[in-house]
Amino acid sequence: MEVLMNKSNPIIQISDIEKFKSYFEHHERDWLLFSIGINIPVKTNTLLSLKPSELNHEENLYYFIVNNHTIYLSEEISDRLRAYIVEHAISDDEYIFKSIKTKRVLTRQQFHRILTDAKKNVHYSGVLGSQALKKTFAYQAYVQGVDIRQIQQICGHHTKAETYKFIDVNYEDARFIQLNL
Repeated sequence: MEVLMNKSNPIIQISDIEKFKSYFEHHERDWLLFSIGINIPVKTNTLLSLKPSELNHEENLYYFIVNNHTIYLSEEISDRLRAYIVEHAISDDEYIFKSIKTKRVLTRQQFHRILTDAKKNVHYSGVLGSQALKKTFAYQAYVQGVDIRQIQQICGHHTKAETYKFIDVNYEDARFIQLNL
């Protein structure tokens, strides 16, 4: 029996990312989940089970080490995360992202529901699965000029072709170079 799974896609348009961030603006927990998820390429379970004691910081910025690469959160995300932890009196050994009702760590299913509701509300037509935020990080890093080999290492892929497939970029198209000087 073949199991069918929704293939998630990266969020390609910055305008779509901004729509999601706007939608989540009045739901700080969800805004942080989304914003951290598209800026730090970790698995959904790692993101959901994050605790303050696991956060690294240098001066006012939080950073994560992913496959030996240090990746910083922006000042805005770092400030909002710090304020969220203080405002909700989250101790070092507590989960940051908890269910409002149960006070337990959010499940993948709850997170998927959060993304699905947002997708409907912002009229986004792409497929958002558990890998969508990590794929968005990788895709946006690629289009902003980060070398595909570095993205490959960060994502833990064995080949560049695997990374191109992960971010939905045709490998043959990626090899085409045209300068317009």
